[in-house]
Amino acid sequence: MTKKITLLLTLLMISFGYSQNLPLNFSTADQLGTVGDGAASSIVKDGENDVLQIVGANHAWDHAKFTFTKNVDLSDDANNTITFKIKPVNGTGGGNHLLKFEGGTGGPAVAELAYTTTGTEWQTITLDFPAGLGNYSALVFFVDSGDAGAGFADTYLVDDIAGGTLITEVAEKPNLPLDFSTANQLGTVGDGAASSIVKDGENDVLQIVGANHAWDHAKFEFKDNVDLSDDANNTITFKIKPVNGTGGGNHLFKFEGGTGGPAVAELAYTTTGTDWQTITLDFPAGLGNYPTLVFFVDSGDAGAGFADTYLVDDISIAEGSGPVDDPEPTDAPATPPSYDANNVISFYGEAHTAAVAIANVSWDDSAFEEVTIAGNKVLKITGANFLGIDFDKHIDASNMTYLHMDYWIGSDWTEGQVMNPKLSNHAAQAGETNAIDISNPITSEAEVQNWQSKDFLLSGDRQSIKQLLFTQAGKSPLFYLDNVYLYIDGTASLDNNELLNISLYPNPASSRLTISAPKTITSAAIYNILGKQVMSLEINKNSESIDVSNLATGMYLIKYSIDNAVGTAKFIKQ
Repeated sequence: MTKKITLLLTLLMISFGYSQNLPLNFSTADQLGTVGDGAASSIVKDGENDVLQIVGANHAWDHAKFTFTKNVDLSDDANNTITFKIKPVNGTGGGNHLLKFEGGTGGPAVAELAYTTTGTEWQTITLDFPAGLGNYSALVFFVDSGDAGAGFADTYLVDDIAGGTLITEVAEKPNLPLDFSTANQLGTVGDGAASSIVKDGENDVLQIVGANHAWDHAKFEFKDNVDLSDDANNTITFKIKPVNGTGGGNHLFKFEGGTGGPAVAELAYTTTGTDWQTITLDFPAGLGNYPTLVFFVDSGDAGAGFADTYLVDDISIAEGSGPVDDPEPTDAPATPPSYDANNVISFYGEAHTAAVAIANVSWDDSAFEEVTIAGNKVLKITGANFLGIDFDKHIDASNMTYLHMDYWIGSDWTEGQVMNPKLSNHAAQAGETNAIDISNPITSEAEVQNWQSKDFLLSGDRQSIKQLLFTQAGKSPLFYLDNVYLYIDGTASLDNNELLNISLYPNPASSRLTISAPKTITSAAIYNILGKQVMSLEINKNSESIDVSNLATGMYLIKYSIDNAVGTAKFIKQ
């Protein structure tokens, strides 16, 4: 059957990394996947068929990644064969290639096999995965694996990836308490460990088999956050039984991804002997809400000979603490000024037509999803240190003078908090050549848990912008973004002042600046020449006398809102 697809639909669908399932025959745009390490992908025609084209960058790990809506089951050893077709378009077809499953439960966290290609014709690859595997939520298709700059074929066509058994229903994430009576409480493992749910007498318990590595652990992602903000209910209890050895060694109980408090919260614990024992951990005051638990049976004891196998049961929190929703804004950010299409480049936001499609890079430690807040679409970002956003094309922003962004930080203010944007310039369109790093410190509680509107003066090469990054240095693991765009200063809403009959006087002003209009001015904000907001006012009347005496001498921009319209005007502080 002839496959049909349009480029426009492809670009729209990749922008937020829609999920897909096996088999993949690339007949629909949601099967495009996401790319990494400099690669690019598209769905193209090969004769009458639609196929995936992966264009590598001669990097070490060029790949396309597919996140499934329904896990692929490789636990049935009779159905562990994966097949696909591949055609090296240029070069010899040689080099190292790899097919890798990630996000495993009920078995190893990852499962991977190498494969080879020859020549430049279509060829069918058959990979027989071994016994003892589990269920996997993602597939990473490496056309290069460790061959940076080795000159192997850069462009590949791929079709008909099939195999495994599709799990029609993916288990819902669990919440505390964990009694291991259902399969969705198994969690995932790391640093060589393995886990399973086994019987201990009549009870189902978690068995963790370590590998004598430094950080053997099991990890649990919760459906709802665990609330440790109520200091009276911060006690965690669980039962643990070292099956072999003496039960000694370093153990650690760690919550990750915190909002409204520290990003992580952890306490050490010890075990003795090989009998069941109850551990009680009293977490300190001042904590927040946590989506993830990491249960370390070893923490830093590589090869120390401590007990490798543990049974665990009944992980619970004191009565009164429980799951909470992520904090989120209750309102939308102010509507941005209007611009002529030639004077703005939008990366995200409904106020201006987006110039690019966006996707999450594979090498950051954060992720985004689009959510609706107060009828307005925004990006919700969760993670630890930084977010990387990749554009589907290179953007020439040479004539743009400012970067604008609106953000809402979900955590409380802490010393050293930042929200630093970075524009990554790829002048040769083959990786970053330079970047515009912008410092944006968060200096007080007033700058969190309410929308902040920031404009930053641009300085540096920007003729080929390919990526946008946000660094929050582990201080703001949950935040929201909207209205991220570049613009040319002085081009916004040129006719709004006249249209809305705004008066601004005296100008220049030394101590007070008056803004007035025939209609109600709902709010206003003042920005300095570097684009930093220095004042924000709720007005809700026709006129306001603003005290500007504390502002430094110089040029300022005042942005105001009237009847859902936004205008800007300049004034000078003497």
